[in-house]
Amino acid sequence: MAAPLKRLTLAAFAAPCLPLTGVGLPLIVYLPPYYAGTLGLDLALTGIIFSAVRWIDLPLDIVFGHGIDRTDTKWGRFRPWMVIGGLVMMAGLALVFFAEPGLSPLRAFLGLLLMYAGYSAAAVAHTSWGQALSTDYHERSRIFGWWQGTNMIALMGLLAVPPLVNALGPRWGLEPSTALGVHAMGWVLLALMLPALLAVSTGVPDGAPLHGSPHGWSDVKTALKRPLLQRLLLIDLLATLPAGFGGALLVFFFEAARGFSQADARLLLLFYFAAGLIGAPLWGWVARRTSKHMAVAWAIGSYAVLHMGLVLAPNAGFWVAAAGMLLAGIPAVAPPFLVRAMLADVTDA
Repeated sequence: MAAPLKRLTLAAFAAPCLPLTGVGLPLIVYLPPYYAGTLGLDLALTGIIFSAVRWIDLPLDIVFGHGIDRTDTKWGRFRPWMVIGGLVMMAGLALVFFAEPGLSPLRAFLGLLLMYAGYSAAAVAHTSWGQALSTDYHERSRIFGWWQGTNMIALMGLLAVPPLVNALGPRWGLEPSTALGVHAMGWVLLALMLPALLAVSTGVPDGAPLHGSPHGWSDVKTALKRPLLQRLLLIDLLATLPAGFGGALLVFFFEAARGFSQADARLLLLFYFAAGLIGAPLWGWVARRTSKHMAVAWAIGSYAVLHMGLVLAPNAGFWVAAAGMLLAGIPAVAPPFLVRAMLADVTDA
C-alpha cells in the first residue's frame, strides 16, 4: 500500500478549489440578476448568453483532457495546464465581475467565454492531477475528501462576501448595492488565484504520465464502450442533475413558496453548504468502512428522501428550514468527490 500523502500536500492540492469554486453556484446566484438589473442587459438575453457559453464550454473539457493526456514537460503533465488555465481565468474574472453598465451582449459573451475556458482547463487539470496522486483505493477517497471539503469552505465563504461587504460598507464610506457585493466577490477570487496556483505548483508532486504513450481519440471511444465507465458516467450525471437544478431553484423556492426574504433564502444556502464540512469526512469514513460505491448509493438514497421532506414539509419558520437544509446538505457532498475517486479506480481497470 502506498504511503499516505502528507496533510500539507493535500492542503496544497486543495488550494485551487478556493477560486475555482467561485465559477459555480456563487456566480450563478449573483451574476445573472446583476447583469439583467444593474448592468441593463435584457433578462432573456442574459439567460441565453449564460446558457450558450456553458454549452460551448462543454466540449472544451474533452479537448483539454486530450491535451493534458499528451503533455509531457519538465514542469510535469498537469502543472502547465493548471497555471495557464488559472491565469486565463483571472483575465476572464476581471472582465466578468467588473463589467460596466451598458455593456453589449457580445462583450458579456466574450468575457464569460474567456473565464469559462480558463476555468475548464484548470479544473480538468486539477481533478486529473488528484486522480494521479495515488494508486491506493482508500487514499483516493481521502484526496477527494479534501477537495470536496475545501469546495464547501469556498462556497460558504464566497456566498457570504456580498452580504458581509454590504453590511460593513457604510463604515468604510461605501454605499451598499448589488454592484458592491459583486465587485467584492470578484476581488476575492482574483486575490485567491495567484496564491492557490503557487501552492499547488510548488507543493504537489507532478510525476510522469501514468501510461507509456498518449491516448488517441480511438482509445477514448474504446474506453467509453466499457460498461464500468458507462455506469459511472451515468451515476455522475444522475447525481449531478438534482444538485444543479436544486442550487438554481432553492432560493426561488424559499422566496416564492415559503415566503422568506431574498436575504434569508440566500442565508439558508450557507446552512446547506456548511453541512458539507460534516458530510465530507462522514462519507469518507463510510467509504473506508464499506466501499465507495456503497457510500455513494447510501448518499444518493438519503439525498432523495431528505430533499423530498424539505420540499413537502410545511413552513415552520426560518430555523426549522435551516435545520432541514443542514440535514439535506450532508448527503449532497458525497457523489462529487467519491465518483471522482471511483473514476481513478475505473481508469486503472
